Amino acid sequence: IHFFEYALLGFLFADACFSTFVEEKKKILFALLISISAGIVDELLQGILPTRYFDWRDILFNAVAGTGGVFIRKWIFA
Repeated sequence: IHFFEYALLGFLFADACFSTFVEEKKKILFALLISISAGIVDELLQGILPTRYFDWRDILFNAVAGTGGVFIRKWIFA
């Protein structure tokens, strides 16, 4: 579930970044940083909840999915 969730999130972050008048490399980098940061924060928050658990693999999956979403947005609407 995390894969689809963060792919959509990365896609939406990229969509928001691509609507501005900024250099394309900076748009991609900013969208990647936002989506990866959101995945890290999500896992850190899960780690402090007693009914959830923290896992480094989830951070990796979130980052890969967010990156995929950003590049899917770039390739589809470029």
